[in-house]
Amino acid sequence: MKKLLTIAALALFAASVNADVVYLTNGDKISGKVQTVGGGKMKIASELAGDIEIALENVSSFETKEPVEMHLKDGSTLNQPVEKGSEGCIQTKETELLKPQKLKIDSISSVNPPAPEKPRWKGSISGGVSVSSGNTDKTDYNLSAYMQKRTEQDRITLSADYAQSEQTNDDTGEERTTEEWWKTRAKFDYFLSKKLYAFIDGRYETDKIADLDRRVLIGGGLGYQWIESAAMNFSTDLGVASRYEKYDNEPDSSTELSGQASYHFDKQMMDNLMFIHELTFYPSFESLSDEYYVSTFAELKYQMTDAIFASFKSILDYDKSPAAGTESTDKKYMFSIGVDF
Repeated sequence: MKKLLTIAALALFAASVNADVVYLTNGDKISGKVQTVGGGKMKIASELAGDIEIALENVSSFETKEPVEMHLKDGSTLNQPVEKGSEGCIQTKETELLKPQKLKIDSISSVNPPAPEKPRWKGSISGGVSVSSGNTDKTDYNLSAYMQKRTEQDRITLSADYAQSEQTNDDTGEERTTEEWWKTRAKFDYFLSKKLYAFIDGRYETDKIADLDRRVLIGGGLGYQWIESAAMNFSTDLGVASRYEKYDNEPDSSTELSGQASYHFDKQMMDNLMFIHELTFYPSFESLSDEYYVSTFAELKYQMTDAIFASFKSILDYDKSPAAGTESTDKKYMFSIGVDF
């Protein structure tokens, strides 16, 4: 029996000798294995207490027996064992090639971060239908699709919106289309640095009720990604574009060169509610006061489950020189249910 207790004590001592140690600001310490640091928290695997997660602000220092991959807030990366340092600090262990380096804990962005997710297409598809019968026979439906693929070097964004509305005359039984339009867009961003990127984009739009046979916009320039995170994104673009328009009630089409200025903003307002807003302004180089086009939208996206959402989207287009007999301002509203992928 004494022999078994001695073996157990030696095993426990060996485990503690080979364990990492985390020193807390209240004077306590935790032995185990430092797994990760990220999001202001440290995860430790302890043989006695299991997995532990503590706020990084409560860590005074820590030491590891094996090298850990540390990403610092200045963008540099280290892969070395670390030793206990003074309050709020650690020190990398000296090797044949590297001298010891003192680091503040709050300068560490992450430790042993998970492998980055392989770039893939992400997006959503949504649609809505409204049917009225009785005094008014009317059918409305809309479809929207959005896809984006982000790599470290580039970003591809594709989107499309479509809506149609048909109303039946109760006296004649004749069906009349009161709304039919669609908008598509493709954009490619190539990042020249972490924030600065060059872009090219194209849009194709048509609106039967506004007599717009087609509007084609092709542009390019430079953009800046001010904020990019899971909670909020904000970017601005500036460049030039070619705008082509052809209306059904006019014999000639028009093509002109214009500027292009835009921004994109989205923010997670709550855990299940996101706000998205985007605006693009095309001022004509020939006559800014008489020729310009603005396209903007705002959307509220409510997550009902991890994949299913409800969306309300408001689209506003303003054409300073619309087709004859049509208004400059065109507003559209879309309520839909969709799925993320």
